[in-house]
Amino acid sequence: MAGGGGHLPSQPPTGARPVQPVQIDSLGKLLLHASRELKRHGWALICTEYHGHPYQCTLGLESRWRHPELEVLGLTPELGQVVLERLVARIKAGERLKAGDFFSNVLRGHDLFIVENPLDPEGPPLTGGRLRVIWPDANARYPWHADCDPQCAAQSVLIEVDGLDLHGLEVLFSYTGRVS
Repeated sequence: MAGGGGHLPSQPPTGARPVQPVQIDSLGKLLLHASRELKRHGWALICTEYHGHPYQCTLGLESRWRHPELEVLGLTPELGQVVLERLVARIKAGERLKAGDFFSNVLRGHDLFIVENPLDPEGPPLTGGRLRVIWPDANARYPWHADCDPQCAAQSVLIEVDGLDLHGLEVLFSYTGRVS
């Protein structure tokens, strides 16, 4: 693994902004809050849980930059925020991310892989048009490797965003237009 191995850090790098919780008890409130932030910053980061795993996804990349939305599963909200902010900064600068892209310079010491199919990176797209950012386990194994760590393997879960129940769910929001 580029830059060293080991487990993914549980804390974001120094200087990262913490994700602030906003209680969302209806789809209407979610849409209103997201709309305000999209106007303000051009994109939004939604952090929640999916089947007990932290889940972060972008909102607004498609409409603002004609780029597929990004998602990450299994990283802490703070670390997922850092990863997605850094990738969005590349998109805002004109870079187009696509399935098969590999990044060794987004999260120090960890190689990230962009996929449309978290079960088989060479298989047909399964993420509904979103791009999943995949991180390796401590042995540089990804979810499609049979012997990867169970926490890493959890990234192979297919997210049904349209099926998320938002009633009473605490959704964490962090919106930025700037990456420090």
